[in-house]
Amino acid sequence: MNSKGSFALYWLLRVQQSIAAVCLIMVRQACPICNEDVRQLTRHIKEKHNPDIAQAFIDLHLKGIWPLCKCGCRLKLKFHSWPRGFDGAYLRGHGTSATTEKAPDEFKRCPICPFTNASSSVIARHIKGQHGMTELDACIKHMHDGTHPLCGCGCGEKLRWLGWAHGGFDTFLRGHSSTATKPTKSPKKHLTCPVCGFESKRAQAVNNHIKKRHPETDTERLCVKHHHDGKHPLCKCGCKQETTWHGWTYGFAGFILGHCASVMSKESKQNRRQTLREGYKSGRIEVWSKGKTKETDERLARAGIKRSKTLKKGFRSGRLKVWSKGLTKETDGRLTAYSERQAARFARGELVPWAKGKTKETDAGVAAMAETMSGVMRKKKRRNRMAFYKSLGLSQQEAESRLSGRLHTLCYRDARLGKQWRHPILERDGRRCRHCGSEAALHVHHDRVFMVTIINNVLARRDASLMQEDELFGVIDDVVSYHIDNDVSGITLCRECHTKEHARIAAEADTLKQAV
Repeated sequence: MNSKGSFALYWLLRVQQSIAAVCLIMVRQACPICNEDVRQLTRHIKEKHNPDIAQAFIDLHLKGIWPLCKCGCRLKLKFHSWPRGFDGAYLRGHGTSATTEKAPDEFKRCPICPFTNASSSVIARHIKGQHGMTELDACIKHMHDGTHPLCGCGCGEKLRWLGWAHGGFDTFLRGHSSTATKPTKSPKKHLTCPVCGFESKRAQAVNNHIKKRHPETDTERLCVKHHHDGKHPLCKCGCKQETTWHGWTYGFAGFILGHCASVMSKESKQNRRQTLREGYKSGRIEVWSKGKTKETDERLARAGIKRSKTLKKGFRSGRLKVWSKGLTKETDGRLTAYSERQAARFARGELVPWAKGKTKETDAGVAAMAETMSGVMRKKKRRNRMAFYKSLGLSQQEAESRLSGRLHTLCYRDARLGKQWRHPILERDGRRCRHCGSEAALHVHHDRVFMVTIINNVLARRDASLMQEDELFGVIDDVVSYHIDNDVSGITLCRECHTKEHARIAAEADTLKQAV
């Protein structure tokens, strides 16, 4: 074709394109919002409805929600035009993460958020755009606790960053891996049957061979018979107990569990104690009973009972003795140093008395201790009083009779009687004598049931052996309890009026005796 023909064909094509454009402009389209026939739909929507053509499309077709890329990067898709809408389901370059068929372990993951992608460059752009940091800083902060990884050979030098495509950091610096290579394992020893000499590296094979070829005995007895001359191995600590069989691989144990410490050398024991101290101090080793009590842990309660029985048995038999018995701070330097340490700890507040701030009314332990000490003191006073009467040359019967005559006085002096019976009567009468109104030397007089009558009634209900050492104060407790439980009647009198009242009562008793 000559040049004139080519020129004519070119203009013919241009004319056809112009005609097609004019026809396209002349075609009317219905607006999807207002149903108006328009020639330029995009221009009509911008002028009449919404200047943002993308937002108008979203409000009409997508319920106001802007679509995001389906690769998981949570970035908005690009709007193309009104008839076409958005440009596909993925952003440019993001479709490979959801379309390429790769194994799950081939995908890379952002160390900060769940975003994944097979492309290392996409991961790097995502970290920089969404999180504002480089991929090196993100890897160190979120995958290595903020510490730059060091070479695995132990030289202390920082590793080189290889990028997401090569797995982040390397394990060794170049040329350093040979220093950390593990030594080759030593070959397994051959296990031999003690009867026929059969050898194998596997213990199970030797056991199976013995069961099939020598079924007359088990492996443990066979080992004792052929390797230990028929004598079962004993613990090396000297306790003369048989050790445990651990199979053909290990044979018999040298020690029973926990017995090996008894034959350790002095240096080994010191090293072991030092290791334990450092472990407890650093917190690497913790005591199993830390924070537990006998009330909250059953094992600790059983251990406490067992320990208590062992100590009691040792002290009663004389095998155990208190090292500080008979010693004082003045005679022994260890007690002096211990006392000074405890005093310093109390002064610093490290130690607090267990009964501090507690009373018999608020704490059962303090109440039990007070009751025990009260009984001990009563017994001590009883022994001292009996010894005093015997020192006067009185017999046992005379001393007990003299002591029983003091029951009346002892009952009046009881602290519980004064607190719960005598003081309420004094407060009721305004701490004044009911006869003369005096406020000095006040007594509480039994105006209906006399003290002697109450004591005799209590004695009548008890055994004849009540005058023993432990029984006397039981009588006093019963008398005091009778006053409190039965609300025995009494009035407030001064000393003189009280004496006159008893004299009057004695005179009336004598008159009645004479009349009878």
